[in-house]
Amino acid sequence: ELRLDPDTPYERFESILRDTPEVQLAFHVTGSLDYVLMLACPDVATLDRLLSTWRRDGGVTESSTRVLLRDVDLFD
Repeated sequence: ELRLDPDTPYERFESILRDTPEVQLAFHVTGSLDYVLMLACPDVATLDRLLSTWRRDGGVTESSTRVLLRDVDLFD
């Protein structure tokens, strides 16, 4: 989950997302944060690099990361 600086145009950040192969899904959402993303990173260093780049170049001011442990099969 990410929050952008209020002065950052969404189009600029979304262009950065389109050029980031680790981004699997991206949702612009309501609420206190601006985006929910699903990433596929090979390691923590890659995740750290992406977040640092987005903070520097993409206007990201806050992020919250969760690691998916397993898929819960709800339908048999």
